[in-house]
Amino acid sequence: MLRTYCLILGFVLILCFSATLFGNEIVPTYFPHSLGSHWVYIDQDGNEVNRKAAADKVIPAETYHAFSYEPAVEDWVHFIPHFQPTRFRADEGGVTFYSKEEVKRFIKTRLSNEMETLLRFEPPPDAELSYEITTEVPDEFLTLPLPITLNEEWDTYKLKATLDIKGNNPSEPDETIRMSFDFTIFETGTVVGTETVKTPAGNFEECLKIEYKTETEMTSLYQRDENDPGETTTTIWIAPNVGIVKCHREMEDMFLKTLPIDRLPVTNAEHSLELKEFEINPTELEAETKYFPMSTGSYWIYVDQDGNELTRRSIDDVVIPEQRLNAIEHTPTIDNWEDYSIYTNASLYKVTDDGIVFHAGNEVAKGVQARLKKEMDVVEKITKRVQEENAANNVQQRNTFDTEYEVVATASEESHFLPNTIISDKEWEVAKTTAKINVKYTRNPNEQNNFNRDIHRNLWTITIIYKGKIIGIEPVNTPAGNFDECLKVEFRSETSIDSPNRYQSQNFGEPGESTTTIWFAPNVGIVKSQRQSEHIFLKALSETSENESGITEEDMASFNAIDIKTLEIKSYEIKNGEVEKGNRK
Repeated sequence: MLRTYCLILGFVLILCFSATLFGNEIVPTYFPHSLGSHWVYIDQDGNEVNRKAAADKVIPAETYHAFSYEPAVEDWVHFIPHFQPTRFRADEGGVTFYSKEEVKRFIKTRLSNEMETLLRFEPPPDAELSYEITTEVPDEFLTLPLPITLNEEWDTYKLKATLDIKGNNPSEPDETIRMSFDFTIFETGTVVGTETVKTPAGNFEECLKIEYKTETEMTSLYQRDENDPGETTTTIWIAPNVGIVKCHREMEDMFLKTLPIDRLPVTNAEHSLELKEFEINPTELEAETKYFPMSTGSYWIYVDQDGNELTRRSIDDVVIPEQRLNAIEHTPTIDNWEDYSIYTNASLYKVTDDGIVFHAGNEVAKGVQARLKKEMDVVEKITKRVQEENAANNVQQRNTFDTEYEVVATASEESHFLPNTIISDKEWEVAKTTAKINVKYTRNPNEQNNFNRDIHRNLWTITIIYKGKIIGIEPVNTPAGNFDECLKVEFRSETSIDSPNRYQSQNFGEPGESTTTIWFAPNVGIVKSQRQSEHIFLKALSETSENESGITEEDMASFNAIDIKTLEIKSYEIKNGEVEKGNRK
């Protein structure tokens, strides 16, 4: 009988385990862990789980971030590695969790529970049965690779477990049966998208939805054509600047499911947790403490593509009507306003719940106005040149003109520079600028048309919308040294030109655009900037359907149609103990 019982066990696939852990793209955004932060969750039965951010754990040669949980886990079959990591680390490769000992307990408890269920419902007749469970669990689990790619599967882990079963028959002491089952469990993770999630703590938008699935294989001398083992699917929702807001796990009984015994209570257990309340240390929610530290007295020295230096220094706040703003002093001051860049030259800003907001409307308008005036100077010179060339070549000109122009620009006072919610590839509007170019043409009399000079006007309205986008994380090399995990942000302009003259509106070419890329190092700020800009109005004028303006490719080349400027940090100092490193000057 004992031998027959053991053969029945040989039909079994043992173990269902899902040890995936969730992650985030930029840790302080999706996985805030500032000391003192806490989260309270409620499960499907109304029980609460408290998570607290604990002090970092230092293990020989390694430092990890840590969490503590209340109440402590008692029944390890309920342990969810995705939800209850004790240690983690993040680098350029992604987010990695370290819960080896906890995962071992989970595996052993799970297998023990299923074996006890089998022995309770199908005890071996006239026999004594014992078993031993051993595991091989990796030290780390890849929770989320960086950069994040939607719907791209990755391997989170591979682990092994062995179930050794020994049977003895009291009436036949010399008869001993041994069985061994080896299991290999693979798990994969997929970021399936973003969703809005409703919880007792409120509604959370743009949550990362991550799905983890297991696949189990078994090898044994007793293996037969049995049912497929049960598997586990765990889904985690992570809200920006909050962390895990919801967890749902569906876990089948792999051992009991595969047994050819109908009366066994095979279950598909579901476990859900939702965020009830939370408190995040505010410093983790303020972008300036991470990517824009600006404590008074701090300074940053940059060198441009020509070797010229620019110094930015954080000075005392400035009080303007009804509000106090943080201030930045630039040396040298700006002389050529057509070179102005709000991203590196703004002088006033404030920190809001939404992020860093520049107050530089007048500066932005002044810069756009200077650029367009320079372009109109070029247009005027080209117009005069064409008329002079025609006269020299005895080309009959119906009319010649004297021109005067006026450029007026206005810009939104607030520019949304850097959001608190850092989400890759999510675009936001930074600012909007409107410029009007009013050109007055005065016709000169000639022999065919000898009458008083008459005047007509053209008006162009140029609208520029600046947009920002988080590109990702990458290392940057500068004269001040190498910086890892820099936030790369791209700012682009979208420009349109309108005119009351329908012909001009329909036949105008595409205006020039600009792209500025900024790299922010954690706890340092801007370490590199690169701007590529085209002529706004000149490009559109040169690409009219008939190019009546007379602008040639040589003209565009000679007037630097595409201008590239760079800034790299040379030295810096952050005051008030936030960070002090780099070359001193």
